[in-house]
Amino acid sequence: MGEIPDVLAKRLVAVGLIAPREKRQEDTTTLGEFIDAYLVSRADIKPRTRINFMQVRRDLVARFGEDQPLRDVPPGDA
Repeated sequence: MGEIPDVLAKRLVAVGLIAPREKRQEDTTTLGEFIDAYLVSRADIKPRTRINFMQVRRDLVARFGEDQPLRDVPPGDA
């Protein structure tokens, strides 16, 4: 059996039909934490590529904020 979509679950919570869902780890991850964890995991990249990634990090953080929840960053905007 599959899960109901988040949008529907929020509506059901609003009218008292179900209990709120517990927050998952990915629901609380910030943009800065996600990018930093990704960069740490990429020990295989060359120095210039790391510089490019850091420039992208700087631009994303400038646009959305360090503490922006990752789930709130639209993929098309990133």
